[in-house]
Amino acid sequence: CSLPFSSARTSAVKRCGPGCSGGCAAAGSGAFRSVPFSAAARAARSRSTRALRTVLAAPGRSLMPVDIAARQHALRTLGLALAACEKSVQIVYERNTRPPEKQHAPWLQRVAGQMHAALQLLEADVRQRGLAARPGRVDQAVLTATVTWHFALALLPDQFGAADYPALRALSADAEALPEFRRAPHSEAVYPQ
Repeated sequence: CSLPFSSARTSAVKRCGPGCSGGCAAAGSGAFRSVPFSAAARAARSRSTRALRTVLAAPGRSLMPVDIAARQHALRTLGLALAACEKSVQIVYERNTRPPEKQHAPWLQRVAGQMHAALQLLEADVRQRGLAARPGRVDQAVLTATVTWHFALALLPDQFGAADYPALRALSADAEALPEFRRAPHSEAVYPQ
């Protein structure tokens, strides 16, 4: 299918349908296909994630627990963090890709509510499980929860009060102070667009 790709910093969804040449799995189905971010944005995210994973996961060490019960807890934490991350990304996309007069306030409010619901559950999970970022003991659940919180707070500061989500704030601050996180910096200065 010959969908037009752009190197712009936005993401779009294109309809694959009647004009499709048949070269894609969705040919003729009328399905939606995602048009990805620019290669530079993908590369920057990939470098940052790879750097953290390389630093945190020593050879022969997995970021996921082996014990079944611990793995189930980690997967729950991951699911909550990814749900919160997805909703925060949707808000950022809406704000950064649409002109203010075209933004749909009821939709933004609904997505913000969903983000906060996921963050409240994640906050309770972090508190209940006593998740902590300690040198040499950061697993995928801690990594994902920390990165999600940092992303949401950095890009959507208007969504949070100073006292909101204290367990996530503490987890993120502890993780950001670890040598592993300091060796894998992230910012516009490190990965300019």
